[in-house]
Amino acid sequence: MKFAYYESLAVRVLGKGEAFPPAGESAAMSRAKPGEKPAGVVGTETTVNATITAIDMQAKTATLKGRTGSP
Repeated sequence: MKFAYYESLAVRVLGKGEAFPPAGESAAMSRAKPGEKPAGVVGTETTVNATITAIDMQAKTATLKGRTGSP
């Protein structure tokens, strides 16, 4: 059996005055059709809203504050 796991992160910076998109989670899955080699894929997407409170260009990091005020 062969198994592969992938993880990625995407960041979208909103313009001044632009509304936060709704936070939430979604999932999808697919599997091979009958008669094909066994295979499948499962994916999830989580949307989180946060405010950038500091950027360290030298370290290439950002500090974020969540909607509840926690970092």
